[in-house]
Amino acid sequence: MKKNVTEVPTNNTAKKKIRIRRIVGSIVVLFFVANLGALIDGFLHPEIEYFDTENLIVGGITALVTGVIFLFLLLHIIRLEKAMEVIKQTKNELHESEKRFSLFMDYLPASIFLKDHEGRTLFVNKYMKETLDAGKWMGKTMLEVFPNEIGEKFFADDMSVLTSGYKKIEEDVMHLNGELHNYETQKFIIPQEGEQPLLGGISLDITERENAKQALIKREADYRKLFEEHSAVKLIIDIETGTILDANKAAETFYGWTKNELIHKKIEEINTLPPEQAKVEIQKAKDKQKNRFEFKHRLADGTIKDVEAYVANTTMGGKNCLTSIIIDETERKTAEEKILKLNEELQKLNSSKDKFFSIIAHDLKSPFQGFLGLTEIMSKEGNCFSADELLQFGKQMNEKARNLFELLKNLLSWSQMQNGTMELKPEVCSLTTLVEISAEALSMRCQQKEITVINKLTEPINIFADEHMINSVLLNLLSNAAKFTHRKGQIVLEAKQIEHQQIQVTVRDSGIGIEKSLMEKLFMVGEKIGHVGTEGELSTGLGLILCKEFVERNGGKIWAESIVGGGSSFYFTVPASV
Repeated sequence: MKKNVTEVPTNNTAKKKIRIRRIVGSIVVLFFVANLGALIDGFLHPEIEYFDTENLIVGGITALVTGVIFLFLLLHIIRLEKAMEVIKQTKNELHESEKRFSLFMDYLPASIFLKDHEGRTLFVNKYMKETLDAGKWMGKTMLEVFPNEIGEKFFADDMSVLTSGYKKIEEDVMHLNGELHNYETQKFIIPQEGEQPLLGGISLDITERENAKQALIKREADYRKLFEEHSAVKLIIDIETGTILDANKAAETFYGWTKNELIHKKIEEINTLPPEQAKVEIQKAKDKQKNRFEFKHRLADGTIKDVEAYVANTTMGGKNCLTSIIIDETERKTAEEKILKLNEELQKLNSSKDKFFSIIAHDLKSPFQGFLGLTEIMSKEGNCFSADELLQFGKQMNEKARNLFELLKNLLSWSQMQNGTMELKPEVCSLTTLVEISAEALSMRCQQKEITVINKLTEPINIFADEHMINSVLLNLLSNAAKFTHRKGQIVLEAKQIEHQQIQVTVRDSGIGIEKSLMEKLFMVGEKIGHVGTEGELSTGLGLILCKEFVERNGGKIWAESIVGGGSSFYFTVPASV
């Protein structure tokens, strides 16, 4: 079912229609009144022929003129009514505007005021009244409100604004509740045509903003102090250009450049990576693919340091940056390398010791097996042997006992060296005397093999060393020389002073010599190179190792030269007495 829709005319259309109806109605009424007057006049004056041609024309003209006059009057009335409506509407709009403005002023969270050219308060808003009790300021100057220095200052500010036209002030103001607030006040002139200008102002409570600002300043100062004073090296680098934007004191100390010098450098000038590779690493940091890097950085003096860099993305002055914490890893890297090297050496040493102890165990086992064999034969079949045979058994046992004693003595000395119980006691002593004592100790063995010992140390030579250790070295070297020298051979002892305040001692024999393949193993722990002597003498293999330990402990070195079948020469150095 279709509903009837009535078109509602707009206000303007309705007003036009009303105005037209009024004009038409007024004209009809006007003609009606004019003609009615003519009829009444004709009735009262029958002698006048009202409807004759002359009177009719006069009456018509009169009616027309009267109608025009009435029409103009009516138009003016209509215009007046329209003007009154506009005035009424304007008053209503103005009232609404004033109401809204008043509400805006009252609820604006700021102090608004208006003063005349003499500084008297004309208007304050609700906020100002409630926070500062400014209602009592109305009609008064600041001098009248505050008859003291504060009033004088406020009044002088007002007058200066009326002269200059504008002023911005920051001041502390006490609220009614006793709290001190910080305000930013802007005062300005409001000109009036033909009259004295007014003084307007708006005050904003900036306490929270100032507190936040001060907190931010303090926080920035704390962060700056943390950055500047931190013991870790810190750099801030522009991601796009690689330029160092900031550096702390630790960075100045570490790199050797001043802060001003550092912030004019690019990171490529410090990082030893090729420029293209450095850019790749920076890109990784920018894309947050990686935050820990290991680099080599160049210092001001040209030194290269191993560093570890921890980076984080940040912004500085609107630029994308990297904050880098640089840690010097040079000592750690060096220590790690040393530890790795020491571990390798320790593993080798442990392996050599294991091998060495295996050899020693074998060397200890052999003499005891010989003893057990000989003593078992002697205990079971002793009555069956002649005196010469028993004498031979005794010699064999004595030789094995001497070799075993030598082994145990060297083993004891070596073990004391390893566990640190043998203390080094260097002192000034006579090398000449030590050589004579050692040669005398082995004279009986040399006589048995008819070996000639030639001691060329005719002049007194003093050394600064541990007497016991050097004596042990000489005894071992002389013992080896006698053991591996044929009957009627010779051993020569020599000594001379060389550079660096060292004395070089030489023990040379005319024995069987040493194969070249064994020369490198002479002083190595765990290498069994002991040979049987020229007349079946056993070798422990520990004597030369002990010689090396003792010589090096005394600040010297030991080495050997040999020709197979042409004898051997053993050399060692020891500090000369100053």
